[in-house]
Amino acid sequence: MAVDRRSTMEEKRKDTYIWPELAVSNMEAAQQVKKTVYLYGDSGCGKTAFVKRYLLTRGSDDDRYVYLQAEELTSRRLEKIAGDREVTVLVLDDLQELSDMEEAEEIKARICRILTQGRLWVILISRGRMPGWLLEVQMEINIKVISEKELHLEDRQVRTYFENCGLMLNREDLRRIVAFTDGYGLMIRMFDIALGNFEFHRSGERIFLTPDRTEEIRNQLWEYLDEHVYSHWDLELLDFLMKLTIVEEFDLELAKKITGNQNAERMIAKALDHGTGIQRQVKEYSREQELMKVDYEIRPPVRRSLFWKLQKTYGEEEIQKLYRRAGEYYEQNDRIPMAFQLYEKAGDQERLKEFLIDHSRRNPAAGNYFELKQYYFQLQEETIRQNADLMVGMCMLKSLLMDFEGSEYWYKELEVYEKAKSGEEKKYARSRLYYLDIALPHRGSRQVADLMLKTATLLMDKKITIPEFSVTSNLPSIMNGGKDFCRWSKEDEKMAKTVGWAVSLVLGDYGKGLVNLALAESFLEKGRDNQEVTALVNQGMMQAEAGGRIELVFDGVAMLVRLYVLAGKLEEAMELLHNFHLRIEKEQAYRLLPNLHALEIRVRLYKGTFPEIQKWMKAEAPDEDQEFYTMDRYRYLLKVRIYLLEGRYERAVSLIEKLLYYAGLMDRTYIRMEASLLKAIAFYRMGNENWKNVFCRVMTELEDYHFVRMVSREGAAVLPLLKSGVWKENDKDFMRDAMKETELMAALHPGYLKEQQSVIQLSENAIRILRLQAEGMSREDVAKELDMNLETVKYHIKQIYKKLGVKDKAAAVIQARKRNLI
Repeated sequence: MAVDRRSTMEEKRKDTYIWPELAVSNMEAAQQVKKTVYLYGDSGCGKTAFVKRYLLTRGSDDDRYVYLQAEELTSRRLEKIAGDREVTVLVLDDLQELSDMEEAEEIKARICRILTQGRLWVILISRGRMPGWLLEVQMEINIKVISEKELHLEDRQVRTYFENCGLMLNREDLRRIVAFTDGYGLMIRMFDIALGNFEFHRSGERIFLTPDRTEEIRNQLWEYLDEHVYSHWDLELLDFLMKLTIVEEFDLELAKKITGNQNAERMIAKALDHGTGIQRQVKEYSREQELMKVDYEIRPPVRRSLFWKLQKTYGEEEIQKLYRRAGEYYEQNDRIPMAFQLYEKAGDQERLKEFLIDHSRRNPAAGNYFELKQYYFQLQEETIRQNADLMVGMCMLKSLLMDFEGSEYWYKELEVYEKAKSGEEKKYARSRLYYLDIALPHRGSRQVADLMLKTATLLMDKKITIPEFSVTSNLPSIMNGGKDFCRWSKEDEKMAKTVGWAVSLVLGDYGKGLVNLALAESFLEKGRDNQEVTALVNQGMMQAEAGGRIELVFDGVAMLVRLYVLAGKLEEAMELLHNFHLRIEKEQAYRLLPNLHALEIRVRLYKGTFPEIQKWMKAEAPDEDQEFYTMDRYRYLLKVRIYLLEGRYERAVSLIEKLLYYAGLMDRTYIRMEASLLKAIAFYRMGNENWKNVFCRVMTELEDYHFVRMVSREGAAVLPLLKSGVWKENDKDFMRDAMKETELMAALHPGYLKEQQSVIQLSENAIRILRLQAEGMSREDVAKELDMNLETVKYHIKQIYKKLGVKDKAAAVIQARKRNLI
């Protein structure tokens, strides 16, 4: 039987309103004590509809309210309302329009008097943030602010809304709508209306949004916004915001650069006051220096529609100019990956090539090889062969990606190039070959001493010139920095005397202070006298600060932090890190920040400040499941320790195996020993008897280097293994020193890596699936039992494994029981 679907839809839409729960809660709290409410948001976010509906359905029966828009306001009318004892609620809408009215100042003063008198419950509605004239009153009467975000619908509310309208959406369609609308009321309503005008292809009860249908609805939405919203905006403001849609976020200087509008600060303020979709974000704050970095963004739904209008208004060439300007800004601020993306959108292929040539002159610590790999790979091989710098860049990139065959291929191509050239071109190519001989990560450090001596001699004879090196690769270590120098540690003082001068000469500014700092780090690992280490560190840091590099100062800071931890002085360690953080900000050495943050979290592992550790895991920790990036090795090792802290041992071992594979390929002795020690701890906690073999092997190697402090820094986590007696030492002094200091660290920091159960939340369906799996059911049986689609069950299981940090059903059940989830 045919059904008039549209009439059915209209019947169902009569009462489809979904209450934004947080906004309702705040409104009710304000109503109880007659606290003034200031509710703001963009046009179409549902603020006026919310207030009117609230007063009609949830207001008091005794209330009588007056609703006025800004254009209806006069000082006399407000005075009359204030004196009318029958009026109990006053709603003033579109306050952003007040500034353009003749009586503006008188009206504002009258509103303020009404607010301070407190007789009426006043609800103020505006498109923008609270204006300055209300801020003084806010200090006196504490106005309740309800933002647009509180009016947005959550995913489940969006689903409920469409179900109330008779539209059954599958998960993917719902995800698309939520992502497109961002919970924005007007757009959700327009999607509903647009969907109601289609004849639907059905699969059971589900509607499918095809790409063509989605695009058609999108165009309808944007046409509506263009005609009914943007047409009312100031033309200069509209043009300003359209041009800014080429970037996801911007600061004041970038806004000036892109738009060419020197009144950008005024335009941004106007946009904020008039509810145009622009949002203010404080990104960085330093209380000591009173520095604040403010970025802005245009909310995604508005940005997408404004970009559509930009494309309709301007030609391709004009838009490419905007991208080029933005690229220049990011290039000037050394945000290279973003600059590349924008130059690519500008279609500026020649600039991209020049940029890659310039980038290839950078060492890995100063470059962005991993982020730019796609651009390197897009180059034609013949183009690369024609330029020595591009061959160096490809050679280095391939090494960093552990493609050693590819790296050596480009090294040989550079050799061919060098033989074919003469004069300065030949000298330049030969210099780059010597640079690669020393710097290529996969070649290790076995021949580096001889290469340094040879290179230093050629430099003195002016036969070559060497580009800038980095010994640390932005890590807080020389021994475990750009190269692994564990072997040098066995003869550290001899190496300092015989090779130190050559290293300092070849490395230039990076060599200032290096010899003393390298000696200090070797002495520190071996457990030498702390005063001796401290003296060498301070000498090296002063040398590095006198014209050297802040990267070496970072190494010195890290050693002093370790000494503070050994002494139980964690607050002093955090203070030192905080002060160095300020220095990094001042010198704009932002490349050090990721590893500095990681070092701060390492200290917090001893302090036991779990919330900050979890925050780092969520916001900053590198994702080893996406792609293993060798430059993140220090942060990966931190992540292993946090996995141990959280009891996620399978995850810890999985990451350790990747680190061990990398260490083996790259001949990284330090990382191999550190990762192996952590692996032994993980196995011990898992009850895997293989911990004994792993522990004995790594302890024998650590004994050979006399690296006492690689053991002792793991304190309470490694002490049970050390006391078990499974390892039989050859060097009694090493065992005595390691045991004594490990016991001291365990006493000072007893909570270090002590298993903490992180809070994991699983949905009701996930819990039900887990319980059935614990009973031995297969996925197919679970799907039948719960009347679910098999793919849905598989999706839930995948999410369960990810949250619990496990790889199979048995481990998931064990973890769930440990956490009292089932």
